[in-house]
Amino acid sequence: MRLEYLYYFKHLAETLNFTRAARELFIAQPTLSAAIKRMEKELGFMLFKREGSKVVLTEAGKAFLDYVVVSLASYERGVSLAQEYQGVTSQEIKLGAIYAIQDKFFSKALLEFSQQYSTVPHIMLDQGYSATLVEELRNGSIDVAFASKMPDTDDLNYTLCWSQPIVVGVNVRHPLAKHKSIVLSDLQDYELLTYNADSPVHTNAKRLVQSNDLRAKYECNNEVTMASLVSSNPENVALFCYSFLVNAFDGITYLPIEGVPADFHKIYLVSRKERHPKIVQEFLDFIGQYHFPSGMNVSA
Repeated sequence: MRLEYLYYFKHLAETLNFTRAARELFIAQPTLSAAIKRMEKELGFMLFKREGSKVVLTEAGKAFLDYVVVSLASYERGVSLAQEYQGVTSQEIKLGAIYAIQDKFFSKALLEFSQQYSTVPHIMLDQGYSATLVEELRNGSIDVAFASKMPDTDDLNYTLCWSQPIVVGVNVRHPLAKHKSIVLSDLQDYELLTYNADSPVHTNAKRLVQSNDLRAKYECNNEVTMASLVSSNPENVALFCYSFLVNAFDGITYLPIEGVPADFHKIYLVSRKERHPKIVQEFLDFIGQYHFPSGMNVSA
């Protein structure tokens, strides 16, 4: 199968519009249509079907697309690596990061990395939740990710680089707000808001709740949501990881929890187990040795 056909298929699957896809690929629409028909004949199954005036992927097409995306990304990385042996060095890094890590220390680390080079590297930043970033890493959309450790990812490398403490967030009008810190037994009379099963923090948060005979609603996906609920309702008590993001809300006190490790939730630099382009490997080496401040200034 011709390589350009795979690119044609991928782009059409993204646009679901023959006219637009052909225009963006700089080919004639009949050329694109003929290429897709040849692919379908060679593969022995339909990739697209029409639903009224729309074009949609078939179930077989959806399954095939996942592997085409990974294959093309792997091909492009291979070309980039081979070109480095010919003296053509890439200065581009596709970086993914969870929202919570993107504070001034994160920005400072990227700046210090870039300052090593006479030609400033081109760092493209994609933001998202850990599960999405890990999937993008696997399919080749990004080169490295700052993310939580996800289950069933033994095919990836994880390097610990940062951590978050877990705190109790209360409205300044709540009775607990007068405390400087708390022990978990102080929460016996309250039902806590904390992370739902979609969050990578859920398992450890639930273990902490249950091992201390506390009550909780596992309804929130992130600390920003919980901080907003605490800010708006003086009765709410939330258990979440502290990050700079929650400082966007006024009227909240963040209480450290005595006896709980400050590195409750760990963030890793995640990469594929493969040979990397020079600039990507240098970034992995740099961040692997970089000192992010330990602990956070938890205060109202």
